[in-house]
Amino acid sequence: MVKVFPALKKSLLPIFVITTSILIGGTVSAVPVAAAPADTMQFGMVDVGKVLNDSKSRSAVASELQRTERSYTAILQRLAQGSARFLTDPEITELGTLYEKDKPTEAEQKRISQLEAKGDQQKREMTTLQNTPKPDDAQTARFTLLNDTYEKGGASLQQFNRALSTKLQEKARDAEQKALVTVRTAVAKVAKAKGLSVVFTGDIAIYATVDITDDVLKEVNK
Repeated sequence: MVKVFPALKKSLLPIFVITTSILIGGTVSAVPVAAAPADTMQFGMVDVGKVLNDSKSRSAVASELQRTERSYTAILQRLAQGSARFLTDPEITELGTLYEKDKPTEAEQKRISQLEAKGDQQKREMTTLQNTPKPDDAQTARFTLLNDTYEKGGASLQQFNRALSTKLQEKARDAEQKALVTVRTAVAKVAKAKGLSVVFTGDIAIYATVDITDDVLKEVNK
């Protein structure tokens, strides 16, 4: 299962400082707001994890990532259950990439059929050679070549598996970063409206008396 928004560590580090910057998840962005006098600084806090998990966009993002994960799993199963191991590394990558397309064109579907037919043909050929009682030199050489292709094909399938896994992780990270940017912007807007100088992240902030979590969530959900 894809972990869409991993829990953020509780912290007393400010995520919003009007005089200097916003800090969320280690990212710093300058905020051009005039500095507040030290004796008038107001502090607030926000539960970033709650905002992320309760935002309207979270379920949509989670559903999309889960759909992608199911799609990738189906692609890998289709490759493994077919004759893809009898194809070359570039051909396996090409076939897997074509399988990713929801609506392949006529030309793409034709190419899929060609690659599948090639794999099936070479699989049948290898089976025939395996059952040949006394293969000649040419048949032995051909069997060796097909067996080598089969072994390398297994490694290629594993490599394609890793590529899809990396792609899925990148999609999850991109979704999380996009969500954090949205929260960061909302925190800045709410904090400015409430006249807060510093906003801390975490469930407990020693000097924070104003919890703006609900207001930030409302802003994010607009």
